[in-house]
Amino acid sequence: MLARLIDTSNWGSQEWLAAVLLAFIIVTMGVVLRRLVGIWQLTKTRRKAPNLRPLRRRSSGNSVAPSDRNKQGRLLLLMSVTLLVSGQSQGIIIRHDMAPNLYEARASDHPAVFFLEQQGRRKICVATLIHSRWAITAAHCLEETALGKTLDRGESFEVRVANESRRIDAAKIHPLYNQQLATDVDIALLHFEESLSFPRPISLPDKAVQVGQLVQLLGWGFTGQGVTGRDYDDGRFRQAHNRLTAVDTRLRFAFDDPRIIGNTPEALEGMPSLGDSGGPALISTEFGESLVGIVVGELKGAEFSEETQGQYGAVAVYEHVLLHTTWIASVIGSLEE
Repeated sequence: MLARLIDTSNWGSQEWLAAVLLAFIIVTMGVVLRRLVGIWQLTKTRRKAPNLRPLRRRSSGNSVAPSDRNKQGRLLLLMSVTLLVSGQSQGIIIRHDMAPNLYEARASDHPAVFFLEQQGRRKICVATLIHSRWAITAAHCLEETALGKTLDRGESFEVRVANESRRIDAAKIHPLYNQQLATDVDIALLHFEESLSFPRPISLPDKAVQVGQLVQLLGWGFTGQGVTGRDYDDGRFRQAHNRLTAVDTRLRFAFDDPRIIGNTPEALEGMPSLGDSGGPALISTEFGESLVGIVVGELKGAEFSEETQGQYGAVAVYEHVLLHTTWIASVIGSLEE
């Protein structure tokens, strides 16, 4: 068809070269225009957040160590009286001055920790095996994944634990769970159809944790750097460490900015992010890992937005598992085989 419009029978090398260059320019302009349109559309589209929930601040006891009082005071000046919890879920936000690969973890090293749902490469909500037939997560994860609706239909819900397919057939939500109340307890227990002989469950705490104690956090959700907050979700499993800054009805820790003189963040300090709800805070004991917290949200700062969640200065909020072991035991019947 092109030959009917353009007579190329008398073209020489110069004409052909000019035609090739013109075609290249047209194609390049088309690609650039398409990219610009795509970028413009992204700026007009709100990114869907997978699941942290807003909470209200609870009154805290005298639980901050003297050495941390000034640090907490600075933080509180920047915080409003509410907590963040998006209506949707929390990878790990990392330090900007550390290599990202240092935060990557192997799921095989934490076989008792698993995600609840996968959408494409995105993995939403985390649960931890605490008994051969029971796992624990955040109660709002039943709403943020298909788990709750599946169980309501009388069907079992499939997950993968230690790379094996398992089915959850029931869930028990803490009786004080209510997102409208500042005193709610955002915990749920998940029951498996069959007993799991592997992996070994993670133990619950038998003594109190202290301000300044080092915890390990795990998750598959959004990642990013402390200078900008959450950025993208690549579905990779990550770990980080932090030290508790408050221990009362809930556990809290702050994400210290290493650029500020006087701050002494951990080498792999980090912050949970969207997608990590229900994920564990673990401590090391002489008997192995102990599950001391379940992540439910983040304190809402004065300049908070979902696009910058997890920036330096953010404060993560975890349910204090030790305070609920009696209820957990009453549901499970016994934490021992």
